[in-house]
Amino acid sequence: MSSKTAVSVLVLAYNEKIHLGKLLNHLQGWADQIVIVDSFSSDGTAEIAKQANCDVLEHSYEYHSQQLNWALENASFRNNWILVLDADEWLTDELKAEIKVAVTQAADGVNGYMFKRRIYFQNKWIKNGGCYPFWVVRLFRQGFGFSENIKMDEKFIVKGKVEKLRADLVDENLKGISFWVQKHNTYAQREADDVLNGQRKPSRELLREAKEMKSVRRFFKHFYYKLPIFLRAGLYFLFRYFFLLGFLDGKEGLIFHSIQGGWYRFLVDVYIHEAKRKEK
Repeated sequence: MSSKTAVSVLVLAYNEKIHLGKLLNHLQGWADQIVIVDSFSSDGTAEIAKQANCDVLEHSYEYHSQQLNWALENASFRNNWILVLDADEWLTDELKAEIKVAVTQAADGVNGYMFKRRIYFQNKWIKNGGCYPFWVVRLFRQGFGFSENIKMDEKFIVKGKVEKLRADLVDENLKGISFWVQKHNTYAQREADDVLNGQRKPSRELLREAKEMKSVRRFFKHFYYKLPIFLRAGLYFLFRYFFLLGFLDGKEGLIFHSIQGGWYRFLVDVYIHEAKRKEK
């Protein structure tokens, strides 16, 4: 009888050679199936996955939620439970053990699980500024989960009850600050598109979700786009860095919160302003 966990792990990848080997080492011997959906990488990502006996599909990438939903509809998953990971993420041993129990003992009507994401930036665990605990839904029964169809900050929608696991998922990107800044520039353009398309309006459902997750960060963003453009970016950084104690994360935290909590939010407003100016 196999000792592997009865889950199919889904990973989206593009030029993830630096991360994929580490992730696969964490999953080999634990996951029953690993599915890699590659966006035509040029660094050998697909070859690494094939050598590790992963199921590899290739599909052009438009944005994250679109790629996720394509993968969920087109990949052949052989298990009832699907775990979705990014290539730069990995599971703690405690979370591995919890998942193994969860997928075998899930009560009727429980179709998903969420767990806390632990972010490392320049080898520093970013614990403050609203970054931890940050709950994410990544594990769900096949056929009961799909991604919200927006370009940024998408979440998984699960049909049925979602319960919490105690242990952490680790997010540790190793590509360096230049890649990180370029990535957030792309994210800013996508979020601006969502705002301009009316997909960032507050809703009772999202407010309820924020309360259930006890997430100050999610709760705050429901009202964020009601604030004056540009001013809100500065207010958000101050709120996150001082009120949510981001300064306790040291010099790495100063860099992280300044870029991800200040510059990024300001850049989103710049793209919104530019688009509205062109319309006029």
